[in-house]
Amino acid sequence: MLLLPAEVIVHILAFVPLTSFRSLYQVFPQELLDEALKSKVRQQPQVIELVSTNLHELVANETLSSSKLRNESSVPLQYIGFDTLNQVLWFTPDTPNQFFKVKHGFVSHGKLIVRANKKSLHKVIMSLWDVRKKLPPKRSGSLSGASQVDCSEYTEEVVVRNRDFILDGYISTCKAQGQVRRTPLYNKLAGLIPPPLPSSYSRKLPSVAQITARSRWEPQLPNPTCGLFIVEHVALSVPAFLELFL
Repeated sequence: MLLLPAEVIVHILAFVPLTSFRSLYQVFPQELLDEALKSKVRQQPQVIELVSTNLHELVANETLSSSKLRNESSVPLQYIGFDTLNQVLWFTPDTPNQFFKVKHGFVSHGKLIVRANKKSLHKVIMSLWDVRKKLPPKRSGSLSGASQVDCSEYTEEVVVRNRDFILDGYISTCKAQGQVRRTPLYNKLAGLIPPPLPSSYSRKLPSVAQITARSRWEPQLPNPTCGLFIVEHVALSVPAFLELFL
């Protein structure tokens, strides 16, 4: 097969299921498999999703959950680029599903994970508490952790990185509105340059109408939104991405 032109091999490998790509990387040259993987992911741009495992703590404005009994809320991620030098795949939320609502009360056991589907393996990005605690201030001595956030405008950048993934976003009180100034991501990642976001995206906080719109599975308990967690980039190393399809 390696005697065939590289373009033909890439075209053939793009039809192979993602579940087989880990094995293929042990057989074919990396450069060839990178091109095949890039072609494969382009064919199904919303191949993974970012999931809050507790919608009483963090709930997406729109959710793809198929059952109201499932305590989770998800944002589909679309593929935007492949850094072959660093072996990193880049994704961004499918606009306008760019943000999670941070709820007023929480039980602090939820996780933010990335996965391919509800039956696949997943990668834990961070604890929902690590998101929630960035909203000031917390009520002293409260078992529920309920917030006393006032109407002041407050925004803080959130960047999570380890060898397998990168998450880039920011958290804000829901009273803050308008454009948000941010440090370029490559300055925060020691030169690792992300691909550009879709031209339809602007670094701007959602409108009041977007914030107050109730998602289909948002909890009916008296648990108002006290902040927003806006996600801009999610990146996975090639091995971590392929592990989602084992």
